[in-house]
Amino acid sequence: MKAIYRNLNLVPKLILFVLLLTGLVSCKSKNAIDFKREIVRKEKSTMDELLRKGGPQEEKLKYLMQKDFRNAMLTADKQEQVFNTVIKQITTLPADGIKQGKEVKAAATAYYTSMKDLYGFDRKEISQMEITYSKDTEKVKIAQDSLLSLNKEKLNLFENIRKKNEVLQHNLELFDKANNL
Repeated sequence: MKAIYRNLNLVPKLILFVLLLTGLVSCKSKNAIDFKREIVRKEKSTMDELLRKGGPQEEKLKYLMQKDFRNAMLTADKQEQVFNTVIKQITTLPADGIKQGKEVKAAATAYYTSMKDLYGFDRKEISQMEITYSKDTEKVKIAQDSLLSLNKEKLNLFENIRKKNEVLQHNLELFDKANNL
């Protein structure tokens, strides 16, 4: 009887221990949650900014259809500025004390830098497109050949983005595991 009574006294202590242990194990860092939310939000806000109706991408295409190459180049500058802003925002995110935070930050910065390179590549294409409307047939032929080789380079840029995105996604998975998210 005393053994049963002694074991009953341990039950509340055992329950308290289990609750405390569960609380510690399942504890999620608010900083980690906020950090990830900000990283993920950048992708949506960046694409929304670039691809929105009347946004820089649409604007650039309209200028190209009008053969207004100067303004098309200016919209390429706007696109670059969007990426510069996002990259700066990511690099200034506090990651100290957040497990895998620095790795995610570095991967996100590399990803957006590669996206910036792709969108900035339009300048090369636009300058060659402009030459194709020249009256000098030799310059036109050279510009057309250049556009073909630029397309090959652009494929490499897309491949680079794909790889950087894989690295970012992998780092986000590691981040989630490390921070119990």
